[in-house]
Amino acid sequence: MRDFNQLVIAIMDKHGVEAGQAILKDLEKHAVDTAKLHMQAVESEKAL
Repeated sequence: MRDFNQLVIAIMDKHGVEAGQAILKDLEKHAVDTAKLHMQAVESEKAL
């Protein structure tokens, strides 16, 4: 968790708060999409 917090701080420092929030929102969407795809792949493997 500490590494994630450092990433967030680095993004905010480099891009500012508003742009940093947009970047983090995009990262959140990507993480959720990736997790959903992974779960679908696992379920597909179980079905085989």
